Amino acid sequence: MVQIPKHIKTALKLLAGDYPQNVLKQLLLQVLQNLEDTGNECVQLANTTGHEFSQVMLLLGEVIEVTTTTQSLHEEQILLLSSYHLRLF
Repeated sequence: MVQIPKHIKTALKLLAGDYPQNVLKQLLLQVLQNLEDTGNECVQLANTTGHEFSQVMLLLGEVIEVTTTTQSLHEEQILLLSSYHLRLF
């Protein structure tokens, strides 16, 4: 996500700055917590997307199966009608 580079940039600025040790520790802990939260959110979104993709693939499999079945039925009907019309003439 877009926030990760910003968090890292903030952490680097803090490390390069002249802050008292206790202030630096508190600020870095907050930045690292923000990074962890953002990372966890990315993982959750990726898992959700993967699950939704799997569901779409299952649905497409069903569509292909139904299409194949109906194609066979239609081909049989066309053959039957063709042979019926040929017998009439």
